[in-house]
Amino acid sequence: MASLAFGPKGNRLITGNTDGIVRVHDTSSAAVRKTFEGFGDCDHTVAWAPQGDLVAGGCDDGTIRLWHVDSEGPVTVLKGHDCWVSGLRFTQDGKRLLSSSHDGTVRVWSLETSEEIARLDVGEKRVNDLDLDPAERRLVTTGRDHSLRLWSYPELEPLRTFEGHTARITSVRFDPEGKRLVSGGYDRTVVVWDVQTGAVLQRAGPWRKVVWEVRWHPDGKLLASAGGDGRIRIHPVASP
Repeated sequence: MASLAFGPKGNRLITGNTDGIVRVHDTSSAAVRKTFEGFGDCDHTVAWAPQGDLVAGGCDDGTIRLWHVDSEGPVTVLKGHDCWVSGLRFTQDGKRLLSSSHDGTVRVWSLETSEEIARLDVGEKRVNDLDLDPAERRLVTTGRDHSLRLWSYPELEPLRTFEGHTARITSVRFDPEGKRLVSGGYDRTVVVWDVQTGAVLQRAGPWRKVVWEVRWHPDGKLLASAGGDGRIRIHPVASP
């Protein structure tokens, strides 16, 4: 398994896999309720829109596939990236989708027209992940230069650079209040940041292998990290 995302009600989970099959699971039983085949190498990142049943999957060839898990309608394909799509994020109103790629760009898509409406050249060869704060006024990106970059949204103007990792960062997320960031990566550490000042608030690790994913608990008091050693760790976090 390479990627996963919860549905808006939390009762379903979608997973992308290297076998080219996207699966919809029941979270209470883990049973597979539906499968979608023929997606090729769309295994790196998946996202579920906050409203409804719309799901997005990022592919090796730079395309993004959109489909409805509760219907048999056609798959919409968004084309624009030159290579591997590494991150996806729906806006809260479900009208836009943000994507990051190893082509060094972040792109904003209108889901009403299926067209690219904005583009950010991050200035690196790769963008590994992205996230929007809860108010959707700030965007954060990760890349190969071991730093996090904060941008205004939707203006896409640079605001701040966070430095403290010593290797490539793989995952980043805002906390539920938008006051903190958590990131993890190839230096095998998990770092919590103050968004306003850029200060490091907390650091955990180094673990045995790379940190692939970091996620906040909805109450902001815990976070989880998934590592290359096959372990998921739960971290208590002090209040901001």
